[in-house]
Amino acid sequence: MIDITKVSNYIKVDGDDPALELIYPAAVEYVKAAVGEIEDPRADLFLAAVTQHMYDSRNLHASDSLKMRQELDRVFSSIIQQLQIEGWMKEEETNETA
Repeated sequence: MIDITKVSNYIKVDGDDPALELIYPAAVEYVKAAVGEIEDPRADLFLAAVTQHMYDSRNLHASDSLKMRQELDRVFSSIIQQLQIEGWMKEEETNETA
């Protein structure tokens, strides 16, 4: 997965921002829990987007945060499903050849 420097460049914030240093590890764990530890450009984009969402949402009012979350949920869900299914398919292939 991409590192905090690339994510900070993606979301255009200073890498030494204490908020980003707190949010990035949480976003990494969120992505790992959702799709596992995989090397895939979509997983990198997902990590960057989740980090940006967490970073941008830290000061929003509850109603603003809910609206933004609903909009992003569809995209995030699609990425998660794609990566999970591909991971399961790879596991099946590995088990069949073993």
